[in-house]
Amino acid sequence: MASASQSVASQTGVVASASSQVVKTGNALTSAQAAANEVTSANVTSAQTAVASQARAVDQASANQTSASAVVESAQVSVTSASAQVVSQAAQVASAQANLSSAVEQTSQAQAVVSAASTAVDHIQESASGASVTVTAAQANVASAQAAQSQTTSALSSAEKALSAAKSQVVAQEAAVSATQAALTKAQASAAANQIPSSTITLPAGYVAALKGYVKGTVTSDELNKIAAQGLNQFYDFQANAALSKVIVSQNGSTITLTVQEVQNLSLYAQNLINQIRAQFGTRAVLVTQSSLDYVETVVAGYNAAGKAPTWHNEDVLNAADDQYGTMFNENMNIPYVGWFSDEVTLNDLYYDTYQGIVSMLYADAHANWGHAKSLAGDLGNHFYDDAQQYLGGGVTTWGDVLYEVLALNPFVGMWGTPTPSKAFDTTPVKPTVTTAADLTKAQNALTAVTARLTSAKAAVVAA
Repeated sequence: MASASQSVASQTGVVASASSQVVKTGNALTSAQAAANEVTSANVTSAQTAVASQARAVDQASANQTSASAVVESAQVSVTSASAQVVSQAAQVASAQANLSSAVEQTSQAQAVVSAASTAVDHIQESASGASVTVTAAQANVASAQAAQSQTTSALSSAEKALSAAKSQVVAQEAAVSATQAALTKAQASAAANQIPSSTITLPAGYVAALKGYVKGTVTSDELNKIAAQGLNQFYDFQANAALSKVIVSQNGSTITLTVQEVQNLSLYAQNLINQIRAQFGTRAVLVTQSSLDYVETVVAGYNAAGKAPTWHNEDVLNAADDQYGTMFNENMNIPYVGWFSDEVTLNDLYYDTYQGIVSMLYADAHANWGHAKSLAGDLGNHFYDDAQQYLGGGVTTWGDVLYEVLALNPFVGMWGTPTPSKAFDTTPVKPTVTTAADLTKAQNALTAVTARLTSAKAAVVAA
């Protein structure tokens, strides 16, 4: 718009200059004409000359006017164009002025908004200042709460660890109680199964001399039998064992299978009875070793393999066992009295059968030429056997036959075709592994102790 205004101003100046020239020229013409009217005849020539001169001047002025008119017309055109432009520019100026007014109004409104916003900002800043204090306090509270939460989390973690440890301790103590209870139960069962009854055999007066005389041939079987009969009253002296009576080894005719420990204890019981007899005869005591137990196990397996209860000594089985161990057998077999008990057989029955078998072999053996009695007494009349250390192994077949294998090492191994044994014979006596009352007390005390620890561990879980 500024450029249009400048153009209009420039053209207006040109028009004004041309108009001024026209006015000046017209004035000159009017003056000349007035002078002509005033001219006298005397001055006609001079006037004519002046007129001519003025005419020329007029012509020149007219020409100049014409030229100026043309210029004016041209300028008028320019003025008209410029005026149109002025009108247009004025309209634009008016529009711009309106826009300016609107802008000013908007600026004013914006300024008001800015002012209000500034005021709001001031309020906000004031609020922010207060909020900053609040935020700072809140941040302090948050920090404190976070610290408290951290402490609580730490305490919770510690408590959870303590609870976990307490629970683990409960589990461990429960396992310990279970294990200790199992040990006590085992000890109690062992105390029952591993008890070895205490039985006594006292030979009748004159029996030792009579049997020795029979071996030497100075005493007859009838004479020996009369003296031996006095001992038959011991047949009923066996004292039943309540604990062993609860250990059932067979029911309704089922086969009898003993544990290794039960076989060992039965052998030690027979050893005790036999050595009581030998002590009264002054002969060498028998020993129970691992090899004598293994020997009788081999013999029992041989009898069981036959598939039927034995009615006599199986020499094939015994000779095969002798060849393996390099021994000389002397077997005492007791046909089972346990057959009287059809419903069930207990360990007590087997001990009773062993006791009665040995008593009957001592005092009622005339039918076997007193061979069992001589074997039990350690006086067979064979110095190769009698003078040697003898070993005992007791066993029971699946039908309840009780065997007492009295062995001696064969001095003729490797001679006259006697085979070399495939198994070395262990001569070390076994030791009884009987569970004593002290063992049971120890096991019970252990259970009481671990039970107390379990109670304490459970209390720790509750406290945690």
